[in-house]
Formats: sequence, C-alpha cells, structure tokens
Amino acid sequence: MENQVFRTKHSQHLQKKTKNADSRLMYTMMMDEMAIRKQLKFDRVADRFVGYVDMGVEGIEDMSCLPLANEALVFMLVSLTEGWKIPLAYFLIAGLHSSERANLVRLCLQKCYDVGVHVVSLTFDGCSANVAIATELGASLKMPNVNPIFTHPSDNNISVCIVLDACHMLKLMRNAFAEKGVLLSPSGDEIKWDSVKNLQALQTTEGLKAGNKLHERHVLWQKQKN
Repeated sequence: MENQVFRTKHSQHLQKKTKNADSRLMYTMMMDEMAIRKQLKFDRVADRFVGYVDMGVEGIEDMSCLPLANEALVFMLVSLTEGWKIPLAYFLIAGLHSSERANLVRLCLQKCYDVGVHVVSLTFDGCSANVAIATELGASLKMPNVNPIFTHPSDNNISVCIVLDACHMLKLMRNAFAEKGVLLSPSGDEIKWDSVKNLQALQTTEGLKAGNKLHERHVLWQKQKN
C-alpha cells in the first residue's frame, strides 16, 4: 500500500521534522469518510484505470471484477504543538467492516511510529461504525463502561486516546433533540424542541435576531443532512 499510506516525500518530511525538533512533538490522527461519485477514469501516468476499490486488492490483475468505490476513507495528521497538518493516506472503499477499519488505523499508527511521530490521540465522529472501531482497538465508547484509551500497536508503553469530534457530536445531539421532541434536564425539567421552533418563528415574523445565532437551517435540519 505504498501508494496509499505515507508517500515517500511525506515520510521524509515528518522524519526530518521530528529529528530537528527542539522538544518532543505530539500529534493527533484524524480519520473520516468522504462520499465520492462512482466513476472510472484512465490514469495515463500509471497506464491503468482508476476508480475501483483499492483496499485489499493486492495481486489482483483484472480490476474490472472489482466494484467502483463510492467513498474515500481519509487519514490526516495534525500537529498539537505547531500549526500545521498533513494528509497521511486515503483508501477508496465501498463499505468496510469495523475490524478492517481498525486494521487501517493500526497501519497508519505503525507508519507514523516508524518515522518517529508520536501520535497521542485519534479523532473521528461519533457514528456507530467508529464506536465499533474503538472496541476493535481495545477501547470502549459505550456507556456505562467508557474507556477511550487503547494501546499503541507498535509500543505497549504508549497509550492513544480517542477524542470524538465535538462538532459532529453536537449535530448528533441536535438531531436526537429534534427527533425525540422532549429531553429531560438533570432536575427533571422538560426541554422542548417546540420552544426552539417557536423562537425561530418569532424571529422570522418580527424581522429581528436575538443573540442566539439561531437560523432557519437549524430548525430545518433534515434538509441539511442530504
């Protein structure tokens, strides 16, 4: 998977960066899926067609038997001590089991470790597939036994902490609030979604905006999902 994980120039850059640093550099690794259009194109440089699934297809000569990819699983390295980030890898996929995704996480962590990059955390969104990945890695994001820590695949003395993407978790909370309609506070008070809708309707009618940053797109959140 040399064409997918750690291109040579990226590897050399990170190795040089780590070697010349005055202090220990720390990084977080981020992963996310991006929907892509199914299409087949001819790569003149590589002299082959591209657009097929490229995960786990080593040794297959007839690529036409493979499905076209509809997603790209992307990994990125973000510096926690400096202001920069760099792409690590991407995989063209059409659905992967949690165990296969966890293996890709381990592979990227191992590649980072080989060039002296110290990854202290893994960030992804809170979808069910990623919760399953955490379990495969040896952590747990399920209540009540939450343990977001797992052991680095290359060094048993290094722990990696899973950090759920805050923006996505807020969206999940918003969606749950809207779908359920009513949530209960710790004291038992009802928090109603209708109150949010009524506030937005009042702002629209009066032509004024309170200091709440509430917009129509927040109320019509179903349209934002597609």
